[in-house]
Amino acid sequence: MFLGLKSVLTVSLLAATVAGCTTQTQPLQNGASVYRASESQRAMYAASCRVISARYVAVVGDSQEDRNRSAATTGVGIVTGALIGNAIGREIGGGSGNRLARNLGTVAGAAIGAGAADAANQRRTTRQGVEYLVALDRGERRVIVQNLNPGEAPIPAGAACDLVGGRGHDRVVPAY
Repeated sequence: MFLGLKSVLTVSLLAATVAGCTTQTQPLQNGASVYRASESQRAMYAASCRVISARYVAVVGDSQEDRNRSAATTGVGIVTGALIGNAIGREIGGGSGNRLARNLGTVAGAAIGAGAADAANQRRTTRQGVEYLVALDRGERRVIVQNLNPGEAPIPAGAACDLVGGRGHDRVVPAY
């Protein structure tokens, strides 16, 4: 019995260590005051506008890097869950009952690990954003969705702003 408990504790410690390795801090995102390195020292256009409306939205990461990292996290979750489930099943019953408990524990643990990894991936790749409807001074209207940085508030409706962009990366910034 002590050896089984030791195995469960070892696998649990391993799972916690692996999970800690996959957690990353969220970098600053592309809000009104964050620029990509590729956008620096490049001419961009600016058009005067006014915010008609602003509403909070969720911006879900869908880059290849996000997908690769999510696949890796899911794999780790499945394997870790299966190991923990098998170790717990090993402690139940004896003979063929023990084999059944280990198999069921492995499958259930893998499913729980996959679900936990999916939830972690969703938290990691979903960011707070804002959808702006703006009226340009030249009469056009545009909808722009952009990330919000932590602590950053949306530009309120009615406020003067500038639509700044180039190369398909537009953003709404407060008028200066």
